[in-house]
Amino acid sequence: MSLEAPSLLDLLDAVVDGLAAKVPQLKSVEAHGGTFDEAEIRRFSAAAPAAKVAILGTGRWQRDHSGRFVIPVRLVVVVATRDGADAKRDRRALALVMAIAAALDGNRWGLDQVGRPDAIEAESLYSGAIDKTGLGLWQIAWTQDLYAGEDVFAAAPVVLQQLLAGDELVAPTEGGPA
Repeated sequence: MSLEAPSLLDLLDAVVDGLAAKVPQLKSVEAHGGTFDEAEIRRFSAAAPAAKVAILGTGRWQRDHSGRFVIPVRLVVVVATRDGADAKRDRRALALVMAIAAALDGNRWGLDQVGRPDAIEAESLYSGAIDKTGLGLWQIAWTQDLYAGEDVFAAAPVVLQQLLAGDELVAPTEGGPA
């Protein structure tokens, strides 16, 4: 099986670069390996306001009509903020959630073989332990299809040699019917 670009890594890198460019309020946007534990959240807090982007997994790979794999990729962005002169951390986090959602809307990250974001959800990651760190944390999750493999229809155009019209087999004429 040959899987042509883009890869999962290409998608992850494109999302990181795209969010860094489209959400300038973030000091840092970086790829992350997955979910967070408390120690990682403390390290993450040093760069706030910041975002970590991760691929959490994929859904079932299925083939489309052209023979390519359609891979539903589950992505997440975790946003960390601190209190600032302009607003409290929870309000700053909500503003970043909306900016990231706007950046996600219809964005294929410059990759031809990636679908538009779907099923976008956001949720607060507030807890007493998080509150004690002085952080506001929110998570934005979505699914985005990645198309991989060879498109059997892209190789060469099919030239029609004969056409069945009713009960009669006819050769097409150049330029179509007169």
